[in-house]
Amino acid sequence: MYSRNGKLIQEKYREYLLPSVMSSTALAVASLVDSMLVGSLLGAEALAGVGACTPITALGNAVFLLFIIGGATSASVALGERYTDKANKLYSIGVYFGFLVMTALVVILELFGEPICYYMCYKDTGLAANMLAYFRPLLLVFPVLFLTNGVSQFMRIDGRPKMASYIAVIANIVNLICDYCFIRFLNMGVTGASASTLTGYLFAIFLVLPWILKKDKSLKFVNFFGDLKQLLPEVFSAGSSRFSLHFADFLKRFFLNSIILFFGGNSALSILTVCNTLQFFVTSITNGGSDAFLPIIGSLYGEKDYYGIKACIKSALKFTVTGCLILTVILFAVPSFVGGLFGLNGPDTAGIVPAAFRMLALSYPLMGLSTILQTMYNTTGRHKIASAMSFLGQMAYICFFFTVFGLINTGLMWAAYPASYLANLATAFVYVKYIQKKENTRGVLLLKNPGDGVIYKNVTISATKEDAAGLSEKIMEKAKELGMDRNMANRLSVAVEELAVTAAENVKDGQDTPLIDILFSFEGDEKTVSFRENGPPFNPLAVEAENKKEKDSLAGEAENNEKNKEGNEELSSSIQVLKSLVKSVEFSRQLGFNTTIMRF
Repeated sequence: MYSRNGKLIQEKYREYLLPSVMSSTALAVASLVDSMLVGSLLGAEALAGVGACTPITALGNAVFLLFIIGGATSASVALGERYTDKANKLYSIGVYFGFLVMTALVVILELFGEPICYYMCYKDTGLAANMLAYFRPLLLVFPVLFLTNGVSQFMRIDGRPKMASYIAVIANIVNLICDYCFIRFLNMGVTGASASTLTGYLFAIFLVLPWILKKDKSLKFVNFFGDLKQLLPEVFSAGSSRFSLHFADFLKRFFLNSIILFFGGNSALSILTVCNTLQFFVTSITNGGSDAFLPIIGSLYGEKDYYGIKACIKSALKFTVTGCLILTVILFAVPSFVGGLFGLNGPDTAGIVPAAFRMLALSYPLMGLSTILQTMYNTTGRHKIASAMSFLGQMAYICFFFTVFGLINTGLMWAAYPASYLANLATAFVYVKYIQKKENTRGVLLLKNPGDGVIYKNVTISATKEDAAGLSEKIMEKAKELGMDRNMANRLSVAVEELAVTAAENVKDGQDTPLIDILFSFEGDEKTVSFRENGPPFNPLAVEAENKKEKDSLAGEAENNEKNKEGNEELSSSIQVLKSLVKSVEFSRQLGFNTTIMRF
């Protein structure tokens, strides 16, 4: 009974998983259907024009992720370390500063749009015309997307993952409806495809505003200019991996388009465009699985809860790899059918599609594993290895293998997809072995081992009086094993039991019994206990103050409220005992957890 398990963290991961997958799937399905509509209604040439724009999309995503993922990750870790003011400033920098940089990028791209499209299409005027028609409305999407999907990342940290997912889903439903109407009925051509995306996210702004204006959210906009020089590098560092991933994707798409046009012409570029779309669809699994744990692991890392991190990663790997394997089997079985959905059934493309799609399908599980590791390393401060994996996997290896295989045989070049991910994972494995020897770390996750004199002990119980009652005795046994002073051990055990009893008494009839994780950290003279439970919002430290406020009002209604009065006084008494036993105690509501930190 009194040992740690990963149930509480794994339940939290599952709570975040569905909304995260819904958000990623909404984006992926919109991209998928967008390409299908362009290919089937406007033809392969128009689809190639959309594909020629993918480097620009990747560049916009790189800037977006540098500030949003950087701000969200660093703010999450700061909250885990209980630096609320710092977290607010990191959040503000991520949104405000990032929006300004994104707007500046859009202005530059708009000014030089025509020559950019012309030279990216290697002076093919027909292809350049299709690219430019898609390009102009697409630019306006970037700052709008920053305000919708960007802010929704911080909603997850605030414990509102469902709200964040609804925004992405609704925006893309509007996008798809407009997509068909603009192309089919308004005859807007390729322009209609990007204009519909803009319309969807403009609509989503009205969904984001209520949360931005809420006063009781855990993250707030604050003045950050005094600390900008100090905190901006933290945002850059935390966002560097995702930025590297998508900036490398920008370079990859730029060079890969050139390689494909050289070896296979416009028909091969059409196939590459669909491969990119199918790969993006897989991100509903890979990014959905990794984005779900980003705020959770950020908080756990701030608390040094390495057991919880491993439990969370285990759930993420199970979901991501299984989902990728299912998509691999489907695409491997019916590649020609999938190609036909995008209009790739002409004489120039039909013979290439099966081999190309099957090679792509083999890369899916490797892509899933790579994404989980990159996100994990980036969240836990291993920015160098995360950024290296991004650059090598998304740009260097894939361009290298496409070129080498293309020189050998143009039909073989699609094997570059699985080959690049295998090479990337092999490089990461070598680097991990190097770090393990250099630093005091353990396992492929590179989590730090406790230093000399540092002891971590963890317990998981149910929030019931029965489990709480035996907790004190169990803690005394562990303290004796560790050679702890008897007086300190007694204070520690009584304080934790009082808090566990208080949590149990807060459970109302008909509610699910919450789980409690208790983390003990003993480092020299500093003894810290983190008490985390997933019950309804309840600040035990506020009970005493609330009880004083209610005394007068309850006095006049003694008969009807005597039970409530006695319950409040009992809780207040427990908290008074708790405060007398500890050096300091503080409470926070984070990720939907009630977390109390006690220091002895």
